[in-house]
Amino acid sequence: MQHTPYRIEIDDRDITSTVAPLLISLTINLKDGGASDKADLTLDDRNGAIVFPREGATFKSWIRGVEVFRGKVTEARSNGGRGDGRTLRISADGVDTKGKAKQPQQKHFDNKSIEAILKEAGKEAGVTTVTVDKEIGAITLPYEAMDGESFMSLGQRLAEAHGGTFSISDGRAALVKRSGGKSASGKALVEIVAAWGVNLIRWDIAPYAGRARYKKAKQRWYDKKEAKWKEVETEVEDPDAAATHTSRHPAGDEASAKKRTESDKATAEREKGGGTIEIDGNEYAQPEAPVRLVGARPGADGSYKASGVTHNLTRSGFSTSLEVKHPSGAAGKDSRAKK
Repeated sequence: MQHTPYRIEIDDRDITSTVAPLLISLTINLKDGGASDKADLTLDDRNGAIVFPREGATFKSWIRGVEVFRGKVTEARSNGGRGDGRTLRISADGVDTKGKAKQPQQKHFDNKSIEAILKEAGKEAGVTTVTVDKEIGAITLPYEAMDGESFMSLGQRLAEAHGGTFSISDGRAALVKRSGGKSASGKALVEIVAAWGVNLIRWDIAPYAGRARYKKAKQRWYDKKEAKWKEVETEVEDPDAAATHTSRHPAGDEASAKKRTESDKATAEREKGGGTIEIDGNEYAQPEAPVRLVGARPGADGSYKASGVTHNLTRSGFSTSLEVKHPSGAAGKDSRAKK
């Protein structure tokens, strides 16, 4: 029996042995929140050997024993023509596009924790498994409303406001702390080292970019006891920036204002530079994972965070492409200038 480095299940049926001689490519695209994970399986379909999958069938895949995707089939596309080969492309989405996660809700919450809010809204959306970072989940909000907002949008909004990342995959939702050592799916992260002469294939990196950058993050809030407006400031780790980012909407209290500036700080540090790095296939690569570029050149080498990961497995091999942001450490610095 032919050994394959991957496993594919549709509706919990292992189809790997059938797929192996027909595989053209398996592409898994993972995001750090705000977008759904996706999978695309392209097969040589000259004899129509694969049973046409039903819409909504469960789709799971592993590479070298590591689960890299689970979701539901959203499209099966047959392609061919006179004198041409035939292919079958099966696409799957981490979020059930026919489910209730994107359905608008009319709800409000009084003096409830973020964890309680997400679990209640998730239950209404048919998402029964909701995992929330302990620190973020314990925050109590005096009032929160879903005025025609979906569960998915609510999770993304709360994550953005409190420095987290939100995702839904195969009916399971998770809100984890950004740069907290876990992926949006709750999995522990490992550092990805991309080293010239070892596993680095190519790179395209701008450790600093010509976009708005900030030295401080500022947030207003109203002190009811003293009957006056106050401000909270947080320093951003970008010594070359001079501007201050000021939120347009006031916070309800000092604690909320502090959380908002910390979230704005994280976003500013994240967006100041980035690019793409392609390496030999690494099944452990996940969004939010720390990435270290080594041996490219001084100034580009340094530490980054993965904002997106694409695993691409074909007949000729396995590679992983990393979208990276949040340059730090030596990134953007060339010590030779001092000499």
